[in-house]
Amino acid sequence: MDNWFTSVPLAKSLLDEHTLTMVGTLRKNKPEIPKCFLPEKKRETTSSIFGFQKDMTLCSYVPKPRKAVLLLSTMHHDDNVEGINSYVIYKSKIDSNISRRLFIKLLAVDLVKPHQISRASIPTLPRPLQKRLKRQHEIQDQESISEAGRSQSYKSNDHMNIVCKNCND
Repeated sequence: MDNWFTSVPLAKSLLDEHTLTMVGTLRKNKPEIPKCFLPEKKRETTSSIFGFQKDMTLCSYVPKPRKAVLLLSTMHHDDNVEGINSYVIYKSKIDSNISRRLFIKLLAVDLVKPHQISRASIPTLPRPLQKRLKRQHEIQDQESISEAGRSQSYKSNDHMNIVCKNCND
C-alpha cells in the first residue's frame, strides 16, 4: 500500500472490521511511530528495528545513512522476520554470496532436522515417509544394520527378536 494511505488506524480498521491484512510503507510524520524508528545519525546502515503489537508489525530499515524506510504489516506478525534478521547478521559476519532465499531455506532445514530425525524412529509412521526421512538425514535403519551382519533378527511366537552376534543368548 502507498505511504500516503498507510496508517495504524487504517490497518486496525481493515483487520478488525473486514478481516483484511495489509502491508505498506509509512510516512515518517505519523504520530503512532515511536521516535526510535525514525531516521537518526546513530543508526547503522542495513540495520533493522522491529516493533510488535497484537496483530501488527512495524519495521524500520536503514538502507543508507540518515534514511529509514518504515513498513507496517498486519500480515507478518510472527517469527518469520527472525529468518531475515538471521540473514542480515550472517551477511555482516561472513563474506558469502549466498542468496537470502537459499539462506532461509537452509536455516529452515537445519531447524526442523532434530524433529525429523526423532520422527523417523516412530514405528507407526508410514514406511515410505520413514525411509525418506532416514535417507534424507543419512540414518541407518534396523534392516540395513541386519544386512551388514552386526545383528540378526528372527521371528518366533509372533514377536520380532533381535540378537547381537556377540551375545550367546
